[in-house]
Amino acid sequence: MNIYAKDVNFGSDRQRGMYGITSNNFGLNETVINSGESGSKIQIQSENTSIYTVGSSIAQADIAISAHNEEGTGRILLDSYDVTIGGGNVVLDADEVIIRATYMGDAPDYGKDNGGKPAGPSTTDFFRSERIAAINYGGAGDSALQIIAKRATIETIDKDGNTADGVMAIQVAASGTRNANGNINITTTEKLTVNGDVGYSQANLYRESYSENKTAEISLTAQGGEMEINGDIRTYNNSGETKRNTNDIILKATENAIINTNGDIKEDGESTNTNGVKISLADSTWNVGGADNDINSINSNGSTINNSADATIKVNTLNTEGKTTYNTTSAKAGQLQIANRTGDGKITVALDNADKVGGSSADETAQKLASIVQIENGKKEITYTAGEGEVSGAITTTTNKEGAVASVSEQKNQVMESLKDIGSNNFLGFRAQMNDLDKRMGDLRTMPRSDGAWARVIAGQSQYKSSHNTYQTLQVGADHRIGNFIIGATASYTDGDGKQKNGSTDDKTYSFGVYGSWLNDDGQFIDVIVKRYHAESDYDLRYTDGAGEAKGSLDTSGTSISAEYGWRLGIEGTNYYVEPQVEFMYGHMNSFGYRTSNGVKVKQDAIKSAVGRVGIAAGWVDPNKAGSAYLKVSVLNDWEGDSYSKASKGGVSRKYHEDMGGTWVEYAIGGTYNLSKNLAVYGEAETTSGNPVRTTYQFSAGMRYSF
Repeated sequence: MNIYAKDVNFGSDRQRGMYGITSNNFGLNETVINSGESGSKIQIQSENTSIYTVGSSIAQADIAISAHNEEGTGRILLDSYDVTIGGGNVVLDADEVIIRATYMGDAPDYGKDNGGKPAGPSTTDFFRSERIAAINYGGAGDSALQIIAKRATIETIDKDGNTADGVMAIQVAASGTRNANGNINITTTEKLTVNGDVGYSQANLYRESYSENKTAEISLTAQGGEMEINGDIRTYNNSGETKRNTNDIILKATENAIINTNGDIKEDGESTNTNGVKISLADSTWNVGGADNDINSINSNGSTINNSADATIKVNTLNTEGKTTYNTTSAKAGQLQIANRTGDGKITVALDNADKVGGSSADETAQKLASIVQIENGKKEITYTAGEGEVSGAITTTTNKEGAVASVSEQKNQVMESLKDIGSNNFLGFRAQMNDLDKRMGDLRTMPRSDGAWARVIAGQSQYKSSHNTYQTLQVGADHRIGNFIIGATASYTDGDGKQKNGSTDDKTYSFGVYGSWLNDDGQFIDVIVKRYHAESDYDLRYTDGAGEAKGSLDTSGTSISAEYGWRLGIEGTNYYVEPQVEFMYGHMNSFGYRTSNGVKVKQDAIKSAVGRVGIAAGWVDPNKAGSAYLKVSVLNDWEGDSYSKASKGGVSRKYHEDMGGTWVEYAIGGTYNLSKNLAVYGEAETTSGNPVRTTYQFSAGMRYSF
């Protein structure tokens, strides 16, 4: 029987026939099309074919239906209140195929009259509405269903359009008590959606009353596009002495296709070595959505498995023809269990966040990371990676053939690195408070020998690793002169802006100090200053992924003392001089702790500084003492400068050490000019070289009034 029409409609949603298409031997009355004797063929060609029935749309009929048009919207719709397709050799070829079974009462009960095995719906009462499935294959004889479409939807739903847990959408079953082979093959190029479970019933249960070896297969293939299975997938395999009942469910993806399984994958039988769920991925992706997944085999060639459901995956055989990437959001040990690994393709396991593994070091984290995959037989060489966490840096580790950790590397955590640099910059600002006499008050030898008050402004930029800081300082002071001695006090305020690779800081510094100087008539001088220092920093930082951030503030205090000695030696017969200088500063910055906005606790140990400076200045003094100018170069060394800190959150912690000691060179040019007998201005420009800690530039200008 052949039917050719643009549109073929059997019934409608509101006016349904009892049954759709069947063969005479099936013995159903009220059938729309009865092909007659078993084996008769029916062919329907159209742009749209729709069959609405109360009972089965197709039952034990040999039929081919095609529906295509130039727009790619040709459709086959099979909609019933019972098993929609219930056997026969059926070929459906269309742009879109929709197979829908709707149950009008309670959700179907799939646990009764099933040989004592929980393998699928009862088939004794095959057409009862409480036992329906969109596709229920096997029936009274061997049969096969083939669907070829761009888009296909197979679903078993309730009257409100919802899918209940445990409701079958696709199954291979048997009519009455007779075993039968049944094969289902569905191939799509754009989208395959299955709403309901996929599995097996009595057709595949081991029965002592039959001697045949029965097999069945469900094959779902995505040639590009996407496959979405919203339900569990279950197989049942059993073998006896004289017979074997086996079934496979095969999921295939090629051409960058995506498979989404949103339920468990289970093997309910007693024999799992040969049959079960088999997944084949070629340049494609499997997104795991069910908690428990028992897989007979996975064949992977250049493919990706994504586990974002904290799932456990057990695989009898994993064959890697090409590179396989396993992405996971869980650090659970043994989440991927492989009994046998074959093939030469490499395996990479990627955890999204290293903090999920925990550990106080990269080595400890690597050991835990390497437990995610467990391989019983075969090569155990795997590359593991873990993305940057809130504390941990991104980690890469490899295992050898025996599965032991062979190498470990950890990148710097961007936020932790920046916080470390911020703490270091606070220390460096503290260390930079060391001021020699010329910087602070100008050339006092050209000024009146009297009491005075002064003010100085400073603008500069410092650089440490990837951190840049620009700052402006206002410093004021007043002193009293007693002969060749000067005693005074000073206070300062600094406002700074820090730039990191991944954020910024707003910095403020306050200091107060007392000083005393001795200026001898022969050019010698001694300057001593003691300072108390307090710094505050507000920070706003981002992690490498650009999504996570850490905000907050920190503050610290410190105390320093410095002493400078110099001797101005005039060059006879000229107004020029040379001035050798030595200086020593000792400082102690207090320990401090703080917590970031995302809950990371940071503890910074106290930092000591012991800086020595040896310098020489060459200058000129106006004969009338109207002013002076100089060039100066100094070599400095900090014998301390070690910083130790620790960051932690939950079970993750990292320790950091920073060595800010070492040697550097300062270059300066400056001068003093007396505007009047009582008022003088002075200034200096400075830069440094030779150390990771660098003052890119610093300009200062001051004014002193002598009473």
